[in-house]
Amino acid sequence: MNWKPSDITEPGRRTLGGAPEGVDIIVAAELAAAGKIVTMVMLDDAAMDRRAEAAALLAPELETVALPAWDCLPYDRVSPRRAILGRRLAALGRVVEPASAGRLVLTTVSAVLQRVPPRAAVAGAGRRIGKGTRLAQNALTGELERFGFARVETVTEPGEYAVRGGIVDLYPAGAGQPVRLDFFGDDIDTLRVFDPATQRSTGDISAVVLTPVSEAPLDKDAIVRFRSGYRKMFGHAGDDDPLYESVSEGRRHPGFEHWLPLYHDRLETLFDYLSDAVLMFDHQADAAIKARCDLIIEYYQARVSNLRSGDSVPYRPVPPDSLFLDEAALQECLIGRAVIDVSPFSAGDAAAGGLDAGGGLGRDFADVRVDPKANLYDAVVRDLLEHAAKGRTVIVVAMSEGSAERLHGLLREHGATLARTDGAGIRSDKADGKAHLVVAGLERGFRHGNLVVITETDILGERMSRPGRRRVRPENFIAEISALGAGDMVVHVDHGIGQFEGLETIAVGGAPIRDRNPGSGRSDSR
Repeated sequence: MNWKPSDITEPGRRTLGGAPEGVDIIVAAELAAAGKIVTMVMLDDAAMDRRAEAAALLAPELETVALPAWDCLPYDRVSPRRAILGRRLAALGRVVEPASAGRLVLTTVSAVLQRVPPRAAVAGAGRRIGKGTRLAQNALTGELERFGFARVETVTEPGEYAVRGGIVDLYPAGAGQPVRLDFFGDDIDTLRVFDPATQRSTGDISAVVLTPVSEAPLDKDAIVRFRSGYRKMFGHAGDDDPLYESVSEGRRHPGFEHWLPLYHDRLETLFDYLSDAVLMFDHQADAAIKARCDLIIEYYQARVSNLRSGDSVPYRPVPPDSLFLDEAALQECLIGRAVIDVSPFSAGDAAAGGLDAGGGLGRDFADVRVDPKANLYDAVVRDLLEHAAKGRTVIVVAMSEGSAERLHGLLREHGATLARTDGAGIRSDKADGKAHLVVAGLERGFRHGNLVVITETDILGERMSRPGRRRVRPENFIAEISALGAGDMVVHVDHGIGQFEGLETIAVGGAPIRDRNPGSGRSDSR
């Protein structure tokens, strides 16, 4: 390793080699230990979630905040899921607060390119409610509506609430379970968490913090700003525009968040929230940034083209630069900041002057898997024993509890001694000469100093460890389900036994659901 935190915390852009997935978390933890706030920009949400699991395993003392992107396309006719919006606002609320110690903010290319509500709209937006809080039930439901919660019959997902007599069920953003509030008059008598699947209470809690689950407020001031901004931007607003009509009446129209700039006096960027952070960009992030910027422009132009051709349901998109950063605007945001381009390759293969984190990819046992004369588990155990003999710490990572049990049994049969643990107490900076078996979401192993990580994928291969789902083409699905007759009994994967009544074409905002994707020939499946 030929770097130290002071090398990469000064303003400027540098390449840090020898930092594959996992090692980059160790680097971030060292920077955080030096008192820095670190922001890692990943390629997508899957990579972000893997880094979050790696941080929980390798640096459990690190405060980690994950900020996902909207789970819909640019200029879509549908809204992001409330669960995603809730996670985003909860993350922004934590980021805007001072960090008591080192903090790691994980986000994605798509998220960092999108403008966000101003800090003033996020700071202090939450409300703490505890046992004995005096609060009229209708005041609570009114506040939930302002926060963007949806009223439903049964609460199952974040961002929902339900009222049954003197009981209010709600699912706060970022919470592990929904909460049941039992009122006694205008006082909250008890708070209990409950299982959304069974609706049964599982325990008492003392308090809950409510935060908004929508980035686009619909209070009186926001509606006035929207109406004024919409007329100024598009020069037209009438009865033929369901979006304008709905928002003017304070109703949440499908996809209304895509006009986010009109609900606020101004938008900010994530960089405004993280003015002193050290920025780490994932390997190949530049290519992902360019692809995302191109996609935004493509979808904007498709919407404009549809509008000019006389689209039956008008969609007047806001200009891209009002909602998104382009490549030039992003580069301007990086001026004067400490920026690190992470590379899994050694510094010798990186740009001149690059630093090296001292890590590398772990062993892939693909050569052993294809050798009919070799025994895969004997090869893995030989590696484990060799690392133990050299005093290294080895972490074997399984994808699930079930696969962990199988790996533990198989490796033990071939002579390995593994400590089955949840990862607590394993230190990446202290070698103990032992092999540990944990459950985490790491896909590939790595080595860094005296730490060696071997994953289930390294041992068994991608297909065996993560079998792909059978994909059904939409046209085949329709053809298959059309063979059902009215009255036939069916079994739904989530809701159980039901009776098939027929197919119905639905519309979103007056437009066919197929119009979710304005670009021709492009799929928007997630």
